[in-house]
Amino acid sequence: MKSVFLFFLCTNLLLLCSLAVALPKGKRRMPVICLGLFLSGGSLALYAHLGHIWLPDHPLQERSVALQKERDVDAAARAARETFAALTPEERAERIRAMVASLSTKLYRNGGAPDAWLRLARAERTLGNNESARAALEQAEAEHGALKEQKAWLAASIAILLSSPLDENDKRHIRQQLLEAKALFGDSDVDLKSLENRLLPLLE
Repeated sequence: MKSVFLFFLCTNLLLLCSLAVALPKGKRRMPVICLGLFLSGGSLALYAHLGHIWLPDHPLQERSVALQKERDVDAAARAARETFAALTPEERAERIRAMVASLSTKLYRNGGAPDAWLRLARAERTLGNNESARAALEQAEAEHGALKEQKAWLAASIAILLSSPLDENDKRHIRQQLLEAKALFGDSDVDLKSLENRLLPLLE
């Protein structure tokens, strides 16, 4: 750390020069050396305990800044929760719809990670926008071609559809997902057969 070396250098040079000038010529060397060692230790102690006050890259200063940022984030989150809790149910629902719409616009415009698409689909499903939820899942698969080859994605996307009563479009979507998974993993895949057995009663 640059501040450590700079601090020690400036402090010790200043103190040693002062002592060298103050002591008689014949007695300068040993006292100056001893005091230099003493002052080095003192400088280290001073740096450890007080250096964070004026040295920006001091470890304690960095930690203090990080803790302050965490406190600011927590305070902002707490204020947001309190503001949200103070809203009427109608205002709360409108705020949620606005946040979901904002996320949807962002993802459809710029794309996003599969987890972001899952959040959007889950939120749309919660709001009762089943078509929008299915569209989000399909868009994620179109954007990330390898998703259809992942059992975790299949399970997550079906779980979202199962989060509320299935309509015929949901059932058709799940059947299509199962057919594509069978073609990819094979009819004998143990995980897939277990999933299909659990879903069949729901798809009738």
